[in-house]
Amino acid sequence: MPGREVHHPSRPGASARPGVRIKHSASLNRKPRLVAISRKSSYIEEMTRINLEDQTYFVTGTTHRRRELFSDTELARIVVDQWQHYQKPHDFDLQAYAVMPDHYHVLLQINGDHNLSRILYAVHSYSSKLINERLDGEDREKIWQGDAFDEVIRSEDMYYQKLAYILFNPWRADLVENPYCKYEFCNLGEWKEEEGEEFLEDLYSKYGRWAE
Repeated sequence: MPGREVHHPSRPGASARPGVRIKHSASLNRKPRLVAISRKSSYIEEMTRINLEDQTYFVTGTTHRRRELFSDTELARIVVDQWQHYQKPHDFDLQAYAVMPDHYHVLLQINGDHNLSRILYAVHSYSSKLINERLDGEDREKIWQGDAFDEVIRSEDMYYQKLAYILFNPWRADLVENPYCKYEFCNLGEWKEEEGEEFLEDLYSKYGRWAE
């Protein structure tokens, strides 16, 4: 994953979920860029969000009227592809994502003075176009609820809470058999390959409650 800054904090201590064994010397390795404030806002077309340089955000987008559009794997793939596509032109690092049947969650780090609202506008507008083409209806349908919820990540602890929430979301929704199973529209598999299963076990042992 581009843009990753690695450090090695001490291993977080917590009791594991029954049946999950914590291996020795595992640690949480990624250090996010943080801001010392908390802010919640909605995505609006006027793009009036306060822009914060070099910050990490947790974002949730919901389908219009909670339609389970992304039970269709082709439509779910469009959402993932658009988030990945816009990383380079809008200079952000998509660190974690999960596309669920009627919503998505992403964790992204924006570099420089790029604007979160412009990123959301790009992803939502073009994904709407592609999804409507796939649905092939006579009238253009509204795909997104019209706003997205975002939070600025203000601490390392909050970062890992949100990361756990995203990566273990498919398991919580009974889309996979256990917390560590790969899901096609979630990048837990990338984290497992790059950081190892011990990382995921540690993440679950301390932050799994945020995913339940």
